Amino acid sequence: MEYGTFTEHEEKMYRALQHRRTSTTNMVNEVGLIKENAQVVVSRQNRSVPTLQFVSNGEGTGWDKATWLGFQQTFQQNQNDATLVHIDAAHNLHYTNSKQIAEEIDVFLDSVKRGTNFGYKNM
Repeated sequence: MEYGTFTEHEEKMYRALQHRRTSTTNMVNEVGLIKENAQVVVSRQNRSVPTLQFVSNGEGTGWDKATWLGFQQTFQQNQNDATLVHIDAAHNLHYTNSKQIAEEIDVFLDSVKRGTNFGYKNM
């Protein structure tokens, strides 16, 4: 909402959903398990699946830009076929850069369909 990308109707729906799902027992439990769940992800990665990863500049994450990007680059380096797309915007990219993300996904999926992702550009 702070980015002005919602219509008035969407904003009302967002507020209703946010109030309905915030601070639920499941959400509180999930926050308590963040580090443990991150380790599960690392240990069970399927490194052979082509991956497109959108990365913000870290604003809103509590990490500085270099540290945040470093986390993402480390993850990417541990994959066989991962593409990292850096977008110089705050963490909630899906709100502010949805059009760019959709376009990048289309290009990426086309490259996967062709059987190679070598021509895909990393930003």
